[in-house]
Amino acid sequence: APASPNGEHRLALYESIREYAAEKLGQSGTAEAAEARHSAYYLGLAEGAPFELEAARLSLEESNLLAALEREVRWGVAGRGWETPLRLALALGPLVRVRGLTEAERALLDSAVEGARTAPSSPALSAQGLLLRASLRIERGLLAPAEEDLSLALELAGAASSAELKARVRVGRAELWVSSGKLARAEAELT
Repeated sequence: APASPNGEHRLALYESIREYAAEKLGQSGTAEAAEARHSAYYLGLAEGAPFELEAARLSLEESNLLAALEREVRWGVAGRGWETPLRLALALGPLVRVRGLTEAERALLDSAVEGARTAPSSPALSAQGLLLRASLRIERGLLAPAEEDLSLALELAGAASSAELKARVRVGRAELWVSSGKLARAEAELT
């Protein structure tokens, strides 16, 4: 097995073997349970990575993390809840910051954020998702949608009674105002 950039050895499957294994798993009747374990494992891995190692470690597991996110979003749409898809999307934050998002990944993030926003199990978690999406929108110059996300995030942070999260949202709002050239509003946001 070839070594990864950090020296770990990684096994890779040929696509034909992967497809055969998926077919056999589907026939066994245990596919859903295996997929749930896969999601739980990669969510735990992503959430447990130390900050300095997150982006590097997550990039090694990118395909597994994205497969878990895609599946969890599908399950969220099917009514199985939005907490896990949103937690996966948030855990991918450091990787997203380093390399950006593809359109398909952006759609998954949007689905997770919107699902959690419309059926919130945790106002704090929903606020964090909106904050991440707003930050990515600011980077792309989508200031009006980012402002909407930040306003909702501030409301949810208040509902969660989280002073730390409210402060993070205010910093996000200051970023927005700086990006739109409204420096006085940015300063007011931080005081």
